[in-house]
Formats: sequence, C-alpha cells, structure tokens
Amino acid sequence: KQQVIPSWEPDFQTFIDKVTDDYQTSPRLSYTDNVHHQARTFIPTPLTLALIVFGCIFVIHFVWYIVMSIRKKIGNQTPTPFQIWLSTICRFPVLFLIISLVIPLTLSYLGYKASGHRLDVNYDFKSFLDIDAEIAYFTDAFKSAQKTQLDNLKTVD
Repeated sequence: KQQVIPSWEPDFQTFIDKVTDDYQTSPRLSYTDNVHHQARTFIPTPLTLALIVFGCIFVIHFVWYIVMSIRKKIGNQTPTPFQIWLSTICRFPVLFLIISLVIPLTLSYLGYKASGHRLDVNYDFKSFLDIDAEIAYFTDAFKSAQKTQLDNLKTVD
C-alpha cells in the first residue's frame, strides 16, 4: 500500500487509511446506491404545505396576469381565476364532490397507516396538554430533584 501522507503525522495517516479502506471505487455502485441507506424521508410540516399551496396560487395568478395582458393587447376579454373556478364548479358539481371526498379520505387513510393502524386517544385531561419530549422529562426531573433538595434542607435545619 502506498503511503500518501508523510509519516510525521501518524494519526492523520491512520485516519486517511481508514477512510480510503472504506471507500469503494466499484463501477457497479452509483452515488445514489451509497446514499440510499443514509437518506431520510422528507416529512412536510404544515408551514411547508401552506407555502406550497400559496406558491401554486401565486403562480396561477401570475400566469393569468400574463395571459390577460397579452389578450388585452389583442382586444379579447379574459375571465378572472375566480370566474373560471365558479363556472367549472357549476358545470361539474359531481366531480368536485368526488374530489372533495377523495382527498380527505386519502389523507386520513395515509395518516392511519402511518400510525401503525391504531388510534391512540388520550382521555386523561390532566395529561392531555403535557409535552412529550426529552427536554420536558429532563426539566421535570430537574424541578423534582430541586424540590426534593429544598425539602431535605428544610428538614435538616
């Protein structure tokens, strides 16, 4: 094995050797094959979904504005997006009913599937608003230890 780094840095040489030993240069593997197991799934937050929806609405209005300005130069009248929406929902009410039922049902099923096909409902009102996080447990334990320490100091005096 060739030594790339000078021998006067043995720790760095060991590190480089370890990294290069793990590195595979096989032509069968691509970058996505190596990263596939390390990739995390993207979970959109409500803010992300809101930005996507408002972005789509903005793009629709922007395109409509461009089309309207071009048609105004020609002399044609262009309906507004609200007029297009209203005429479409009046012409195809059954289609809109089906879409308005399929989307929530699909999202509900995907949420039910993601929860492991079980619904956990908390009926205990006292713990309903408790925070279920590691920092909350640490804070509660710290406050409890602090209270216990104060109680012990009072009993010693």
